[in-house]
Amino acid sequence: MKLLLFLCIILASCRETQESPNPPLQDQTGASPDEIATRLVQTEEMVLKLTPHLKNLAQDLRSKNVPAERIPPAWRPYLSPNYTWLNASFGILSGSYEEKNFITKTKFEGLLKNEDGSLIGIQAKQNLTWFSPKESPSLIKWSQLDFQSLASEQALFQDVTKQAIPSSYSRDEAQRSKHYEITEQALAEKKLILPKREYAGIPDMESALQYPSVSVVDYDSDGHDDLLITARYLEPQLFRNLGNGTFRDTTLESGLTPGYCVNFILFADFDNDGDPDALVCRSLEPTLYYQNSGGRFENVTSRLSDLGKQFFVVSACATDVNRDGLLDVYLSTYTPGTDVNPSWMDYYLPPADKAHLNKLSQSSHPYFDDRGAANILLMNRGNGRLERAGGNVIKLWRKSYQPTWADFDNDGDDDLYVCNDFSPDSYLRNDTPKGSPNPIFTEAFKETFPDGKMAFGMG
Repeated sequence: MKLLLFLCIILASCRETQESPNPPLQDQTGASPDEIATRLVQTEEMVLKLTPHLKNLAQDLRSKNVPAERIPPAWRPYLSPNYTWLNASFGILSGSYEEKNFITKTKFEGLLKNEDGSLIGIQAKQNLTWFSPKESPSLIKWSQLDFQSLASEQALFQDVTKQAIPSSYSRDEAQRSKHYEITEQALAEKKLILPKREYAGIPDMESALQYPSVSVVDYDSDGHDDLLITARYLEPQLFRNLGNGTFRDTTLESGLTPGYCVNFILFADFDNDGDPDALVCRSLEPTLYYQNSGGRFENVTSRLSDLGKQFFVVSACATDVNRDGLLDVYLSTYTPGTDVNPSWMDYYLPPADKAHLNKLSQSSHPYFDDRGAANILLMNRGNGRLERAGGNVIKLWRKSYQPTWADFDNDGDDDLYVCNDFSPDSYLRNDTPKGSPNPIFTEAFKETFPDGKMAFGMG
């Protein structure tokens, strides 16, 4: 399994021209990609080893079992009996070796209750230096970088799920994690049982390309925001806002019943009739397109799109690319690695896409220049019809998590930024003439981000 290496690395040299071989990858020290990867893996392993020690440190703070002289002055007032810790946790932001010591830059979040009942939230960042980390780590230095406290007379939020969703069945389904149940059963029984046999080839237990989501939309145009919840191996749930602080599950009566493996549902008015239609982004099942007619959804994927069997869609973002008054939409995809059980490509990718991805993967690097299936631009041709367009430049062939539209160059049309995992991000400048049916995009990452530091984007 690839480690999620959340590090900003100088990657200007790894950007490629369209369809051309990549130049050799190096960082500022001249290290090769494999040397960089080895160094990062060693760091990640040490971070994992120190994580239990940070949990113990947080517990010592909660129980006030930390000598005042060991911690910076900003913390000491909260060791007083006047305060009770309700929760406390550290998280590691980065780590690095310094001779025999290992330094972790950490964040802290915690909540205390004062004796008068008021609450105090703590957010802090600090460097923690550990001696002899490989054998028996001991904290030898605590350097405070930032410390902030915020007081409130009462909690700002309260869990009202039970009152908001009176139906116990609907509420239990909304709070259920089928993925957790499957994982727990697999660990206990030493076998993996998924809702469909064909999912077993790509179980994705780490949730790299499948995850839950929430969409907020007034699907029935009654003036109240409704909720749509997705949960991977469960059917999505659509909750209608009744306007009195409660929600009712209206999934079946709405007709929005796409099945399993829904990552996200984008609601947008693609047919310009005043209500939101739905683009259902799915991973191990085909992505679907639903048209909304007065709060009732109809699957129009085959009739009003040329999506075909489009798998591995993790996100989508809509805009009017050519300023013709119709919403277009960009879909990002995240696929498994080509180095792990590559047979998935035979089932999920068209033959031409499989061949092209294999060709690109021959010169890729799994950590710094990884490849994936093509992204998709759907242009709106009127009356709600969505068609593929944009050519090869918009496909990217990356593991893309999140696209976003914005007029970055202030020329009146929206440009496209895409967050890619295990590779540099992408920035496509929109050069489409107004009203043109043929979108034109130009790769402009290098000129916009000359230092090449934007990479490993996840959202």
